[in-house]
Amino acid sequence: MSLRGVLFLGVAAAGALSLFSIAHAQELETLPAPAPSSSDGGGEPAIVYEQADAGAEPDAAGPAPAPASAPPQSEEDAAKKHRLSFRGAGGFQYQQVNGIPVTGARVRLGVGSQTDTIAHYGGISVLYGATENDLRTWDVRLGYTGDLLRMGVLRLGGTAETGYLFIRRATIDKRMYALGIGAGVHLGVDLFPFGPRNDHAVTAEARFDAHLHFGSVFVWGPSVLLGFRY
Repeated sequence: MSLRGVLFLGVAAAGALSLFSIAHAQELETLPAPAPSSSDGGGEPAIVYEQADAGAEPDAAGPAPAPASAPPQSEEDAAKKHRLSFRGAGGFQYQQVNGIPVTGARVRLGVGSQTDTIAHYGGISVLYGATENDLRTWDVRLGYTGDLLRMGVLRLGGTAETGYLFIRRATIDKRMYALGIGAGVHLGVDLFPFGPRNDHAVTAEARFDAHLHFGSVFVWGPSVLLGFRY
């Protein structure tokens, strides 16, 4: 082989090797630079910053929320609520005791509770009067009185009572008395209502009562009273 042939083969081999090296270099990915190690002697430790979440709320302790206040009482609940109540009345009483007329003064006192529509009372009733022959007559009764129906300023109700009837005897200076039970009805009107719910008032009342006492003593009659309710 001549010298020219040897040179031609050498140049061809060098060119092929160069093309192979360029193609291989293009296939390799560029590797990232190695991160500095915190264990390297004399090196500063790496400071890592955390990026805050843009939607996160700030971690600041605000004032505690105020406790929720009780809801206001509705008008219906206020109307049905029982309220402490007192009542008193006095006036004229006419009654018959086994057909004998008796006139006198009647006083009634009671304590209980009321709503906007009804009222219940426990109370005492006292009569002091005389027969047409001037025989002293009185009674003392304990019982229940209820205003069971209210229509504006009008009140309709009933009474159930038990108590004693006393009559001074004509022949000797002694009293006759007998235990009895009875019932009654009343119609009242509030003449001057006042108060936050108009449940206090100056009142007028018409009543009718009947009682049966031991010894077959039957007592009945009407009364007209003026009073108050608070």
